[in-house]
Amino acid sequence: MSYYVRKINRAKWKTSEKLNDKEDVNKLEADFLSSCLKVQHGEISLWKIKDESEINDVVIAIVSVGDYADKVDLILIDENDLNNVDITPINAPEGNTKIREQHYKLCDLNYEAIGKVAKIIFNKIETDVTKCKRISARETKSIIINAVSTGELTLLPDSKLLESCS
Repeated sequence: MSYYVRKINRAKWKTSEKLNDKEDVNKLEADFLSSCLKVQHGEISLWKIKDESEINDVVIAIVSVGDYADKVDLILIDENDLNNVDITPINAPEGNTKIREQHYKLCDLNYEAIGKVAKIIFNKIETDVTKCKRISARETKSIIINAVSTGELTLLPDSKLLESCS
């Protein structure tokens, strides 16, 4: 089964523990939803992987666009979960890593669609912790150092990412 992987801020979803009715995602706090999901222009970015063996590739793709390597929380969304709520990811190759062709976007998101995505994430966190992956800062740095040393990742000269891995 394929998964769509999204970076989240796991700590922000702890807010959801305050919900009495675990099915009512409409009561999730808007601040953490907007800051965690980071919808821009009605879109959310995802990476599609065949299985969990590709997690490091996603970490490289996500971290390589920034200036520092830190812990990364990922949520693995079953492909069927999105199909079941009539949300279809659109292939949108992006980045400079070997999985650039595996980049997808959820487009034209509105209130209803964001609620569906939030509910999927919330349910994964609540009921399927095996689909919530935390990559420690140490692991993230090791993944980046290895990718640079093997030539899998080439950083721009002004990138501060490698410095943060020291």
